[in-house]
Amino acid sequence: MSLPLPIPVDSSLLPTHFDHDLYHLKDNSPLQNGHHEEAKRRSVALVASEALPNSPEHSEAVLQLDCIPEDIWREIFFHCQSESSRTHLNLSAAPLLLTRVCRKWKSIAIRAPELWTSIPYDISTFQMPISSPPNQGRIYPKKINYEGLTGRGKMLNDWLDRSGMLPISIALGAQGLPLSYRVPQTILDFIHRVTTRDFAPRICSLEVSTTKSPQLYIGFMKLSADDFPNLREITVDKALNIDAGIFHAPRLRKVSIGELPTESESKKISWDALLKQWVRLQHLHIGTPIPEERVFQILGFHHLTECSLTFRGAGTYTTRRISSPNLESLSLSEENMSFFPYEYLDIPALTTLKLKLLGRRNIDNPMLSLLPRINALNKLDLNIERLMHAEECMYSQTLEAFRAIPGLRHLVLHLPSMYCGYESQSSREMVLSLANPRPVRLKEGLEPFNVLPELQILEFIGEIDVLLARYFQNIVIQRLNPNRRDIATLKHISATLATPISVWNRTISEAITLKIRHHIKWAGIECHVDLKDQWVPVY
Repeated sequence: MSLPLPIPVDSSLLPTHFDHDLYHLKDNSPLQNGHHEEAKRRSVALVASEALPNSPEHSEAVLQLDCIPEDIWREIFFHCQSESSRTHLNLSAAPLLLTRVCRKWKSIAIRAPELWTSIPYDISTFQMPISSPPNQGRIYPKKINYEGLTGRGKMLNDWLDRSGMLPISIALGAQGLPLSYRVPQTILDFIHRVTTRDFAPRICSLEVSTTKSPQLYIGFMKLSADDFPNLREITVDKALNIDAGIFHAPRLRKVSIGELPTESESKKISWDALLKQWVRLQHLHIGTPIPEERVFQILGFHHLTECSLTFRGAGTYTTRRISSPNLESLSLSEENMSFFPYEYLDIPALTTLKLKLLGRRNIDNPMLSLLPRINALNKLDLNIERLMHAEECMYSQTLEAFRAIPGLRHLVLHLPSMYCGYESQSSREMVLSLANPRPVRLKEGLEPFNVLPELQILEFIGEIDVLLARYFQNIVIQRLNPNRRDIATLKHISATLATPISVWNRTISEAITLKIRHHIKWAGIECHVDLKDQWVPVY
């Protein structure tokens, strides 16, 4: 945020008897008679005095500011707000900061309801450690400042008053506040105000937490769907009762749920009624597994543009085509081995795909039937688990799928854990080598091809240990080879080198880093390498 700066001091406004000494002080030239300290004293006295504010020029500048219409100030104040969608009760940021500059600004800001339509995300609980005896080696609990929390509750109510009757977004939580803690009355008053049927129609966006703000969550769960005619977005960390009216609001377009009820409770969910209400959703995220057949229904929503789901296979299979023509971002995670009909999924507009798959030996890799039919794909985030039992099959079929998407620009590869024993080492090498651009011949009689020749961003999630470091180095250097302009297209590489456990390992890490940097410089290719390691600095 940039606030207006003080008016620059014009030398013509300075009293004439200071002109000479201050002129020499400004350009560091010698003063007559060596009166440096005297000139400094006079300059400080000038600033401390009211000579400048009382000057005609300064008065004219202030008068010009006073002539700026209030609607212009309000427009300026509106653009002073943080670009983040989450605001905070922060006295050092707009809009609260604007009320602390001068009386006029405070008056204008308070009368501008558009500045107060987003209720802050986090309430500081003012936790302070209780004094403890030194050197006791014990961790003492923190004491919550009840008065400070009460004051924050009053600020929330003031914030609400200043919002007028405009649509409002609420994202409220109290990080670290125990459930058994006595909530201040000012916060309870705020919760009561926003969870009434008179106020609910104003809410257009809502983010609540069952752990951070249980009272607020419970209050909203008691209302019906008709009480939220303008609610378009809802985010909850855990949906204790997904059949509550708030999840059936008529204008919902974005739903994000971290956890659904337990498996036994989820069987009671009225999925048909719920999905019928959600058919016009544009964004949907559910963090816990849902039945496979419900995924079929959700991906058939024609208005969906962004979707993230984890599904639980139950042997269900369909030959019905699933069309999602507007879907641009999709994340699918398998909880168990399934026969999900990827070949019947039509998503022509997809640009970002995130897949978490389980290793397969006797059935085809789902990417074989999915990727060749996505012409607009720009980013692929791939995580293959339990790979060690199906390495060769998954590896060759993944490369075959890559052959169908030569225009991919962004690849994210998740490496298997390095702590799963020696059997996982070959799996880690295979995943890493998926990014190797060398020519590959999959079958006899087929022409070899370069793997993802137009790749620009390459990310590895998971640690690269010393055993994999040489593989990593070779892949990067091949992708930056100036003699191979057809594949030297990388602009960003990101990886994490495992923490070296000896000076010898540290030397290898530093050597790889230095060699890559020199290669980039020699090749004349503009590329950023982000290697995170406690020994090797990030550059």
